[in-house]
Amino acid sequence: MLLFQLLKHRTFNQPMRKFLFFLITAILLLINDLSAQDKHFTQYFAVPTTINPALTGAFQGRYRMGIVRRDQWRQTLDEPYATFAGGVDVRFETDYDKKVSDAVGVGILFFNDKVDDSGFRTTQMALSGAYHKALDQSGVHFLTIGGQMAINQRSVNYENLTFEDQYNGISGYSLPTGESLPENNFAFFDLAVGINYTFSPSHRTNLYFGAAIHHLL
Repeated sequence: MLLFQLLKHRTFNQPMRKFLFFLITAILLLINDLSAQDKHFTQYFAVPTTINPALTGAFQGRYRMGIVRRDQWRQTLDEPYATFAGGVDVRFETDYDKKVSDAVGVGILFFNDKVDDSGFRTTQMALSGAYHKALDQSGVHFLTIGGQMAINQRSVNYENLTFEDQYNGISGYSLPTGESLPENNFAFFDLAVGINYTFSPSHRTNLYFGAAIHHLL
């Protein structure tokens, strides 16, 4: 309901209303039953490029830096789940002679996640880029398309894991396992794309509406 109320704002002309209505409808139709086990933070806005690559350079200023860390199950586990992310992105105007112009955003993102004493770890280094298209002369509306390329590494320490067939029936898990275990350290390439619409009716108000698709590969 909020989205359609915003479409009635006086700064939107009729062609722009039709375009934004089509864009919002398309995004809602693409959203289906989604599930994932990706990184997640309570203070996710500290590093917004973890959510949507189209948010690269989506701010007022030249550069932005942010870090965020989250611990889980600290009161229960000797080694709690630890997740860390840090990012830097820069915004470049395409025409400094204009009061409001298009902009390009580039950034780098680092992410690391470790799961208790099993040693299951995910590390990511990613490059993000986005193009911000001004939809009016006052800088109220921007439409952005972004992409992200990443190298990921995952590893696990099998020495800290035990399986049911290793139990000797008396003293513990001392027998060899018959489990067929995959490679415990590997890297892979990943891609993400996103779209974002920014509505800034004042210097203190910025509303973002967007969608992103991760793990295209």
